Amino acid sequence: MSFATQVNYANATFNEQLQSPQLEEALAAMDTNENAIIVENRFGTFAVKPESIIRFETGLVGFSALREFALLLIPGTESGNKFRLLQSLEDANLSFIVMPTTLATTLLTADDAASLAKEHGIENDYLLMIFIATLREQMGKVQMTLNVRAPIIMDTSKGTALQVVLTNNDYAMQLPVKG
Repeated sequence: MSFATQVNYANATFNEQLQSPQLEEALAAMDTNENAIIVENRFGTFAVKPESIIRFETGLVGFSALREFALLLIPGTESGNKFRLLQSLEDANLSFIVMPTTLATTLLTADDAASLAKEHGIENDYLLMIFIATLREQMGKVQMTLNVRAPIIMDTSKGTALQVVLTNNDYAMQLPVKG
């Protein structure tokens, strides 16, 4: 699907969300968790449980005022998809396509990932590395890259995260994603 088609699909989804079955599912989820936060964005309507909130002490680079996010499945993708949506809970218009990884599957060297975890007081078993993706249309094709130089590190036991900017130039700011 071309980049333009993806944008058109997202716009159509946004325009039709008032009649969306996702809204009904989100509202039904509120019956089981009355504290759920309902987020409506260009991808649909989502119910976020309070225990699923990711809290950033300092926000993301360029978005320091926004501190609460959630990792969501991207609508229309199979459950085995490695990409997720990092959605701001304070600004429904702000979301990022991201790729979460564990210490065993991270794009950083194991030593660098473990060092980051230790530096920020995160046990290795609770470390989740999140890489922000960028989609660009070039020469009629959509290309996806990952920012490996500025990963988000999350402590899954506490639901806290921060974005770090690495000084190691071996880590690309635009690592191409194949296939």
